[in-house]
Amino acid sequence: MSAEPLAPYFAKGKVFLKVNQRKISGEVELMISEGQMLFRAIRPVLGDTIYELRVNSQNFMIIDFLEEKYLLAENTQEIRQRFLGTDIDVEELSWLLHGQMESKHFASYGGLQKDDSAFELSQRNILLQLNHTQDALQEMKKFSQSSLIYSAKISQYQNFSGKKYPALID
Repeated sequence: MSAEPLAPYFAKGKVFLKVNQRKISGEVELMISEGQMLFRAIRPVLGDTIYELRVNSQNFMIIDFLEEKYLLAENTQEIRQRFLGTDIDVEELSWLLHGQMESKHFASYGGLQKDDSAFELSQRNILLQLNHTQDALQEMKKFSQSSLIYSAKISQYQNFSGKKYPALID
């Protein structure tokens, strides 16, 4: 686990979306910084944004530029489950993408270190189990009222600019 703050995360890629009867290919951008996330789907030739997802600790907003609609809701477990397909928040996603977690986050959870390579963190009815090596997160599981919400395993790391980053998350 890291004592220094996690750097902002930025990634680009390709996406193929099927929304209702419409098939759309494009590019995606994902930015995570200081507890906020921005996800954009963009048409490659025209360069205009198709969909945008903005999330912070309080708000969850989806903008559909094609249909000219938006949803602004409180960022709750139910909203994340409905629109993302699982209850993962911005902090947890950042930990997985960086392959580590800032030690300052232990203060917001009741933490229990099981051994040198495993932690259990609890907050209200949520339990996070984290397995790690000395400098890298290996696996994270999230439970709500003893039911598994998701399990993510970082099975491969790569080096970039002198730091290790996850290359494959299962």
